[in-house]
Amino acid sequence: MTPLGSISSGLISRASGERWALLILGGAICVCAAIAARDKASTRFLDMPDDAYLREFPHAFDAPATRIEKAAQA
Repeated sequence: MTPLGSISSGLISRASGERWALLILGGAICVCAAIAARDKASTRFLDMPDDAYLREFPHAFDAPATRIEKAAQA
């Protein structure tokens, strides 16, 4: 999303000036944050304990060395 934000902020600031770009993009951020705060799935997931990501997505945290060790033990 960063490249899209950079391009859009550059285009908006070039077309309307820095002040309007900050107002427009700041308003867009507030609207997106309000929408995200109302989404029950994302707020439920963010309220989970820190190890929730590890429990939900164990393969994302499985280091290659650990896989090799597991294969050697099997």
